[in-house]
Amino acid sequence: MNDTPHPAPDALDAFGRPLLILPNDEVTVELDGTERLVLRAYDGNTRHAVPLRHVRSITANPHVTFSGAALDACARRGIAITFVDGRQKRRAFFFPLATNPLQIATLLSFALDDPDWPERYGAWYENHRLGALSRVALACGLLPDAALRRAPDIALEASHRRKHGQPGHEWIAALREIVLTEFMADGSRWLGTQGSAWRAETWMHLLEELGEIVALHAHAVFHLAHKPLQHPPQRWALAAYHAERTRWQNETVRLLYAFEHFIRENWT
Repeated sequence: MNDTPHPAPDALDAFGRPLLILPNDEVTVELDGTERLVLRAYDGNTRHAVPLRHVRSITANPHVTFSGAALDACARRGIAITFVDGRQKRRAFFFPLATNPLQIATLLSFALDDPDWPERYGAWYENHRLGALSRVALACGLLPDAALRRAPDIALEASHRRKHGQPGHEWIAALREIVLTEFMADGSRWLGTQGSAWRAETWMHLLEELGEIVALHAHAVFHLAHKPLQHPPQRWALAAYHAERTRWQNETVRLLYAFEHFIRENWT
């Protein structure tokens, strides 16, 4: 970042955008009177200012300091903050929760026992799956239309074939596996270890199902990659995952927070 404040972009998607605070930026994040997050250097100069409504998530280095007012505002708006080191390894995580003190695992147990769970969850899941599919389709040069919704695999494979000469099944599958593994690990830590063995198995199945939404983005990463077929699938997938680590973190946070909001909204 330079020392000149940056205006917010004119065109933002409906969910806002991630705010990235680079490793060499040692700043304080404050909240001003107009509901903007202001990044100030330690000499007091403003480095960047962005309205809260334009922020979806924040990824920051460990040297960034957040004011109490800024943290509270992020919590109110559901903005997650991830702290990563110079190697992009996650060091800490600020995950906004509702004020209800019940743990999410307890509420999820209530939800799973509710006869209305299949219908409510099914509608919520399909809505978020279609939202992710639409973003992936646009990245692959496709329109998110009825044809895509009817047969997404066929449409995406055709798009990959036009660009790379083949649908890239092995490359996409390798990346999806890494994404799902990481999502399951994050989701398990988020849920905790409450409940009986059969409940834990149910939760793992649920997390795997949720992870499939995030893993859809493997299609976009493969499609936009430069000559991915020149590399072995596993090697390419590992490199692609690490190169797009911020994307996976943001998508994971976005989905888990939305799922928690869904649970708390319906079963508290």
